[in-house]
Amino acid sequence: ALQLRGTGNAAAVDFDPVQPRPINILSGSSAGRTTFVLRPENDLVDEIDETLTLSVVSSPLPVSPATIILVDDDAPPTGISLTVDDPDIAEGEATTNITLTATVNGGTTFARAVNLALAFGGTATEGEEGDYTLTGLRSIEIPAGQRTGTTVLTFMPIDDPRDELNETIEISGTSPGIQVEPASLLLIDNDESLLQLTAAPRRLREGDSPSTVNVTLTVRTGTPYDQALDVVLELHGTARRTIDYNVTGPLSLQVPAGSLTGSASLTFAPIDDTLDEPEETIELIGNAGFGYTSTAVILLEDNDIPPARIFLSAVPDTLQEADPSNTGVTLTATVDGNTAFSTDTPVELDLAGTAVPAVDYDVGGLADPLIIPAGRLTASREITIAPIDDTLPEGVESIIISGNSVVRVVEAEISLIDDDGEDLTISFSRSEYDANEYGAPAEVVVTVTPTADRPEALSLSVVLAGGAGPDDYSGVPDEVVFRPGDDSFTFSVEALPDDHYESGEAIRLRLATLSTKVTLAPIPAATVRLIERRPLEEFSGELRTVLALSARAWSDSIQSTLEERFSRARQTEQWGGWQPDYQEPSPPPVTTAAPTAFSTAPGHPDHIVPGDWLASWRRKNERRNMGVIQPRLSLSKLLAKIKSWRPVLWAEGNSHHFSGNLRALDYQGGFQAAHVGLDLHSGKKTLLGASLMRGRSLIDYSDGETLDGETRATLYSVHPYLHVQASDRIALWALGGFATGPVAVRELDRNHELRSFGRLVGGGARFLAKSWDRRQLAVRTDADAAWIGADLEEASATIGGLAGRLRLLAEMTQTLRLFGQTLVATGEAGGRLDRGAAHRGAALEAAGRI
Repeated sequence: ALQLRGTGNAAAVDFDPVQPRPINILSGSSAGRTTFVLRPENDLVDEIDETLTLSVVSSPLPVSPATIILVDDDAPPTGISLTVDDPDIAEGEATTNITLTATVNGGTTFARAVNLALAFGGTATEGEEGDYTLTGLRSIEIPAGQRTGTTVLTFMPIDDPRDELNETIEISGTSPGIQVEPASLLLIDNDESLLQLTAAPRRLREGDSPSTVNVTLTVRTGTPYDQALDVVLELHGTARRTIDYNVTGPLSLQVPAGSLTGSASLTFAPIDDTLDEPEETIELIGNAGFGYTSTAVILLEDNDIPPARIFLSAVPDTLQEADPSNTGVTLTATVDGNTAFSTDTPVELDLAGTAVPAVDYDVGGLADPLIIPAGRLTASREITIAPIDDTLPEGVESIIISGNSVVRVVEAEISLIDDDGEDLTISFSRSEYDANEYGAPAEVVVTVTPTADRPEALSLSVVLAGGAGPDDYSGVPDEVVFRPGDDSFTFSVEALPDDHYESGEAIRLRLATLSTKVTLAPIPAATVRLIERRPLEEFSGELRTVLALSARAWSDSIQSTLEERFSRARQTEQWGGWQPDYQEPSPPPVTTAAPTAFSTAPGHPDHIVPGDWLASWRRKNERRNMGVIQPRLSLSKLLAKIKSWRPVLWAEGNSHHFSGNLRALDYQGGFQAAHVGLDLHSGKKTLLGASLMRGRSLIDYSDGETLDGETRATLYSVHPYLHVQASDRIALWALGGFATGPVAVRELDRNHELRSFGRLVGGGARFLAKSWDRRQLAVRTDADAAWIGADLEEASATIGGLAGRLRLLAEMTQTLRLFGQTLVATGEAGGRLDRGAAHRGAALEAAGRI
């Protein structure tokens, strides 16, 4: 029995459990086979590819296990975002607890727990001499498979007497190979200076020409000082003097005695660098030597385009398996473009490619990231890649060094040149082929890679399986020969027809080299299945069932159509009587005028009725020739007689679908039909007519093991029918049917063309139990029997399927008048008894229609 085991992180959460299945190797066979379904769980966790091991729990001989690679299809998360539950804290407030949340971006999660180291920056300064102090863990963890993680930080703002701008606390996180979007808190100042310092303009741009900034100091109290006030200007902020800008002019100003304002002019010259930087600040702090200070802020905007890519390159980019001592490789990371990063930028390194680490080469120096210093465009480091000299012919393999950083990293590739030469790889193009006794042979293709550069011959042996013998096939050569320039060898295996049916026949094809100069890896064998045709008479039982299903569908189609016709007839009679579309004309008035020759007066022998000129001419001719007028049927009376039957030409289409299981045979199918008919009414109580039908059926069937078939039938049929309203409460009806048409049967890989014919008879009665307020309660019973047969020419026999049914139903009818039209709703329920080759037994059924 099979047992499925997982290695690494593979567990029951990664795939549905697999029930043990036996594998039997039959006597005389070299292999056994079983089939099972492995359903991986489609989660949203970014995981490594996992390995599942298939082993046999009990066997008289040792069995080597097989492996299945469970490949993860989830894209890695795009990054992590940090957020806070409260956007600001204020000077003068008590201790404030802030909940920090880390959220995974994208639609997937990490397969392992991710721990972020937290760092705190911004314009606010941490510490007793700064703007705030902090307690709490300086890290946050997102559990494996989860989208979020949280931690609580406790901030204690320091209440100083300085009038400052509102400052920011930026909370950032770092974890190898993961891009983290920081969160920000606003620290609101609660002090108001006696002096107010302003600067205009308030925004400068890197690369612009020098700009004059007017700095003004204003006394807020509105009362001037009685002596001059000297103010020293200090330069602070994230922008650095002589690195991001230069300034000229006096860094001081004076408010004269008795005045409320003082000013000074400074010239700022932004320095145009090639660093990608965020927007920076130049803070002018005016210190008057007493009381509060005041600050004016100038914003310095960066003009550099951010880098979009980092290129990795390796020198040398080719290594020889034959020279394992040549191990030194210089790996360089280069920023694309002329703009550098303003901070140190790490590049996490990883390996890929067709060459396998520790199998084809050993590597060292990739564990730590390659860091591009701030302001630099390149960074290099020596790594070691030592090829492993084996004896396997592998060709040229690739070693791909990939990276992960804040921007996309373009990988570097190193070619590993094999020194063992190329040998031939030979295989069958498929593991299984099919050869049909009465169909196409199996085209077996043996391929060689690379293209043969010398003659090469391989022996081809045959192992019989599943009862196959030498007389069951032909076309297998003794040798497979590749000539120079060949890349394949093709031969045809034919399944030879016989007069008996045997399932599961097959032959196994094995290849072995005839040359002692060539060493080949084991070549997997191929199987040719010999598909035999089962004689039609051997599955007559299944065919009888399928024909009975077609008969049932044929009967249901015409029954549902005629029930509609009969229901309309009953409704017309019961709600006001059948109203003829044609009314007999009133007799013409009698005249006493004396007839004259060729008179057109009514009653005169020569009177010409419109449309009856032929009969009038014949009467006159006979009177002249014989002197006697013989009675004749006039055309107008014949037309009136036909109209009195009130003919109605109708057409209808319907579709039936069905499925189920009969006698271990699963089936599903459908029947679509188009009907056209003619109704005739004799008096007010009798409806008779006939209809024509063209129907198409398609039924698929299978026993779940060896039998798999399909039937397609086209039926052409005629159906006479009669409905009689025997009394006010009792209605009777009867119908018949005759059908014929072609039937196509496909069983396994053989098609049979048959001619079908059918018979249908049915009838029923309806008793009106109660009628009130345009409602009716009735009891209806009907019975029908349908039979469809087919001629089996190859067996000189006829086979048919019968479907019979008896029903007893209670019927409730409600009639409404809506917008001048009659709306009739009918519901029915009851029991049924089925007999025949299709369904058997009793059942309940219910239906409704409007």
